[in-house]
Amino acid sequence: VPKSPMPGEETWPTQPFPSKPAIFARQAFTSKDLSPYLTREEHDGLKQRIDAARNNGLFTPPSTQDTIEMPGNNGGANFGGVASDPVHGWVYVISKDLPSMLKLTLSPSGTKLDPTGQASTPPAGDPRMLEYKSGFGFMITENGMPVIDPPWTSLTAYDLNTGDIQWRVPLGEVPQLAEKGITGTGSQFPKVNPVVTAGGLIFTGSNDRMIRALDSSTGKTLWEYKTPAGIEGMPAVYESHGREYIVFCAAGRDSARTRSIPGQPASQAPIHGSYVAFALPQ
Repeated sequence: VPKSPMPGEETWPTQPFPSKPAIFARQAFTSKDLSPYLTREEHDGLKQRIDAARNNGLFTPPSTQDTIEMPGNNGGANFGGVASDPVHGWVYVISKDLPSMLKLTLSPSGTKLDPTGQASTPPAGDPRMLEYKSGFGFMITENGMPVIDPPWTSLTAYDLNTGDIQWRVPLGEVPQLAEKGITGTGSQFPKVNPVVTAGGLIFTGSNDRMIRALDSSTGKTLWEYKTPAGIEGMPAVYESHGREYIVFCAAGRDSARTRSIPGQPASQAPIHGSYVAFALPQ
């Protein structure tokens, strides 16, 4: 794997690349993968910057030059975990495809932290002692969506008996695109997790304000319910007095403007959050 060009930083020469199971999130991003929903001006600007960046694969370490990170520090399966069906040996994972562009810069003070956490002045002329930092580097379009082509969020089912993917479907929609008839994109920036029931249903939500029940064997959506706000977190399944319940937290934003980008701060409007509960018939 690529070495680090930073003075004094030694990266391990190899990293594991499992042959199975297959990946559930994309691990490479180039200008050929840009979203078709970009303006021509934005597309051309991003292409120029991406083509000039360091982009040597999954384990490319960041440096003082623009460096592509994919699936990105907010991509992949980075919230919650997986839902599992121990009887059949299947697991279900929600993942995001969200590339980042990292660039190390010197801290404004030009200082470093010693082992006790105290700031100190590095020896003159010793670049190994300088303190660098980087932001998250989310690659987001002017309208608040990922720069990569969709799907942006997926739900993938694995059979752990074989290590094979059984199905994969986009999870959620972007309301602004769905209004134009553009569907199947998956949601953007979800913070959700699935649960699976013994009866063969997967319950999950997304920040498009929709709760969904899917067939755990096929991924087909069987039921939807619109909530007052975007869904966040993991639904809770419990039993009380012999009756089964499931509860969702509806407290997220449903707009693509869920993240701040330079010159375009995210909405600060209050969210009237609520818990939405369902129960089996008595």
